[in-house]
Formats: sequence, structure tokens, C-alpha cells
Amino acid sequence: MLRYQRSISFLSILFIIAIVGVFHFSTNYLIAINMWLIIGVILISLILTWRQLFLVVLSIILIVGFSLIFITEETIQNQFDLIGEHVLLSASLLLIWVITGVVKFMEQRLIDQDAKIKTLEKYQGSTEILSLDEFKSRVHLITRGTDRRKETNMVIEFSLTTVSATEKAMHAYIAETLLHSIRNEFDLVTKLDNKRYLVFLQDTSDIGVEKVTERFFNTIRHHLNEIKLPVSYRYFHAEDYDFEQFSPKEGEGS
Repeated sequence: MLRYQRSISFLSILFIIAIVGVFHFSTNYLIAINMWLIIGVILISLILTWRQLFLVVLSIILIVGFSLIFITEETIQNQFDLIGEHVLLSASLLLIWVITGVVKFMEQRLIDQDAKIKTLEKYQGSTEILSLDEFKSRVHLITRGTDRRKETNMVIEFSLTTVSATEKAMHAYIAETLLHSIRNEFDLVTKLDNKRYLVFLQDTSDIGVEKVTERFFNTIRHHLNEIKLPVSYRYFHAEDYDFEQFSPKEGEGS
């Protein structure tokens, strides 16, 4: 990005030099014409695409160059002055086009980077576990649709207790297993803190909760090979869970 900023600075200096040269060679009414041409191109550069602006600039250069035939006086000095003025005017307009192209390219780069950052902000770390804000946003969006269709949503809260030596590896495995236990196109998973995960099951019932938990515990039981697993869970109907506080409402839970 620094390279493009330096390019704009260099091009701006050239543009200023060209502008000074244009008005140095301009005389009488040509000063006003050149000024309005430059101002007009700057203004339309704000709304036209890079290619469209090039066509406009090229058209202006050709039209102005052709019109010199009719306004040139007979003196050689006057002809050279008009030619120099036209060359500098053409350079000024082309520099506006180039600077506009660089600026719009930088804007697009910033938009792309912003979109990439927002995409990364949707997840926690390098996993596909949703961030809390993204989880909350998707839950509210899904709930509006399921409420209209009178469908039931469920919430499962998993609690994890591990020794610190294996905590990081355990969390990574739990997250991966949860993602493989749900319906990826319908259900959501987030990590509340270092001890708890929350799963949102769309359009399901207690049977759906049972299927998800069964898949989850069968998988980790085979992997951990322990009689008492270091994971517990409880579940709720979605309307009985407070997604702002990420906790069950008073007196709810199974």
C-alpha cells in the first residue's frame, strides 16, 4: 500500500507541474476553457469507471487538438505556444486518469481487505467455530424464519473439564468433533469460554438433541478411551435461552 501512496504523490507532483505549464502557455479565453476542462474531468472521474474516464479524456484530447486548426494564428510562435499548451493539457488530463485509476485500485484493495477481515472475524482462531457476535447474528436471523414457520429450535451447552496440560489439544478436538456432529447447513457452534461450547440446532426436537449428543459422545469416547468422559451437557428450547447473556433464562434447563 505504501508503494501506491508514493506513486500517487509522484503523479500529483507531475500533475501540478503540467497544470502550471498549461496556464503559462494559455492566453485570453483559453485559460478559462482549459480550467473548466480540467475541473470537469476531475468531477466526472468521481462517477465514471476507469475505462469510461479514459474514453472521455481521449475524446477531449482529440477534439481540442482538432479545434486548434481553426484558432491558430499565422505566427510561428503562436503555433508553438498552442502546441505546447495542448501537450501539457493532454498530459494533465491523462495524469488525472492515471491518478484516478490508482486511487480506485487502492479503494478496491481496502474493500477486499475489509471483507477478508470481516470473514476472519466470523470465526474463532483458525477453526470454523463461529465468533460470539456472528453466532448471535445468525441465531437471530434464523429465529425470525423459524418463528414464522412455527418451527422449534434447540440449544445444547457442552461443558468441558480437562487438566491444563492437555487443554489446548482437547479444545481443538472437541471443536472439530462438534462440527462433525451437527448439520453444517442448518446448525451453529460457538465457544463461550474456556469451559463451554454452545450448539444451536435449527428446526429440531429432543430427538434431534439426542442424535447430536450421541454422535458426539460416541466419537470422543472412541478417541479418548475413557469410562468417564470430561464433557457434560445440558439442553434447552431456544426460546428458553438468553442469547444476549449466553445463559439459560431463570429456571430453565434439562
